[in-house]
Amino acid sequence: MAMLRLSLLYVSISFFTFSVSIDECGPGLNFCDLSMHLIWTKCALPCDGIRKRETLMCCQQTKLKALNRPDCLQMCNKTLKDIIEERPCAQRCDHGTYDIKKICHCQPGYGGQCCEIATVNSGGFAKLRDINTGAHYSTSTYIGQESKKVMVFHFDFEPANHCSEKKNTCFYEPINIGPDITKQKLHISWDGWTDELAGIFRYNWEIHHLRADARGNLTEVSPMEPFHSKAMVKEEYKPFTYTPPGPGIYSIILDVADKANNSRFARQFVLYDPVSNITTDETFKLYVSSAERETHYNWQSNVQNQMLIGPSLSVSWKGHFRNKFHEDNQLLNSINSFHGTAIDGMYHKDVDNELDDMSGKRTRKAIPNIHGNVLFEIAYAVDHQGGKTITEIPTAISSWKKVDNLLHENQTIDVKRSDGDTVRIWVRSTDIMGNVKEDSTVVHIDTTPPTISAVKIETNVNSTKFDFASR
Repeated sequence: MAMLRLSLLYVSISFFTFSVSIDECGPGLNFCDLSMHLIWTKCALPCDGIRKRETLMCCQQTKLKALNRPDCLQMCNKTLKDIIEERPCAQRCDHGTYDIKKICHCQPGYGGQCCEIATVNSGGFAKLRDINTGAHYSTSTYIGQESKKVMVFHFDFEPANHCSEKKNTCFYEPINIGPDITKQKLHISWDGWTDELAGIFRYNWEIHHLRADARGNLTEVSPMEPFHSKAMVKEEYKPFTYTPPGPGIYSIILDVADKANNSRFARQFVLYDPVSNITTDETFKLYVSSAERETHYNWQSNVQNQMLIGPSLSVSWKGHFRNKFHEDNQLLNSINSFHGTAIDGMYHKDVDNELDDMSGKRTRKAIPNIHGNVLFEIAYAVDHQGGKTITEIPTAISSWKKVDNLLHENQTIDVKRSDGDTVRIWVRSTDIMGNVKEDSTVVHIDTTPPTISAVKIETNVNSTKFDFASR
């Protein structure tokens, strides 16, 4: 009967050390802000212990004064637990016992500093019997070989990092798509990603069409089901172009996975719209609201002299200009954070705030607008010929002035004018895509009251076909 003794394998883990830096305030950091993580310490003991990681904190109140750590923590209402993270070491003495000095003594069949070496011995014996009598007459012993095998597994629980998170010089965005408000195809690329332990293995990028939820916030309707995605190993990556299937607002999500399958997600938004335009709604008029209502706002009965003494003109265009596609689809509203979980609850997709889209024109923040318009400008011209000479839209940049409040859709302007003048006022609307629409209205100035002459009746005038007529 052959006998074989087998032993299980154990895992040893490699760790890295770091040198502690003083707490400094980097660009964009304020007092009490947390900044970059330092790398994990080594385990305190070969086969046991705790490893730690420190987060730097800005403790500099002024350019000349930096607080010591205890005072800084107290003033910032924080404790050491807020800046020092601890985790147990994964390497342990599972196939042995500790002595008083925490040295691991191995069980039979195991070796190594932490009993991570498994020993396998082959061999055995054979009992020989006479096939005729069945009597045992000899035992043969076989001495086999002893084999030792060490397998080292590197456990990596930390996902990749982007250089923008370290608060130092970084020339790359987590995802770069070119202009984030565009009528052209997207040029997608990324750089600045690193993974200190396992190393980056693959990238997966996906694109979602954002829709407004019940509260009006834009969101990915199905976070786990993008309408387009593509995975590539690190060596296959190169910048590429992509044209969205239609106008709308999209999110591009990049999944950076290391060789231990830890994932980190970043997100970028783009408003793609090569088709929509601004239109005017004639049910909502552009008119001079300071003019006389009885004249259908065509005449105003006051003037303003060269010293700007006299009433101003008020212009209103509420609801007159619209980008209906942007307004109906709420494309300029705020955008929700991104969180996705698979049906089985085992896979999560979350975009951290520091890797979400917080820069550029189309970020998570809402873009101020009214009916899809993001800018209104106003211009005017005056003549004394009933408006015949002021029909052309002004082309000089200096002629146009930005209105005081976009959302009010009205403006009060000072216009030097005299009795008998005609004033033409143009309003120009611009949407987020750069589309422009102008419209104008006219008001006539008349401060002279009607003249009534004396009434005289002539009787029995015979210059008409009637014999007796008066005039």
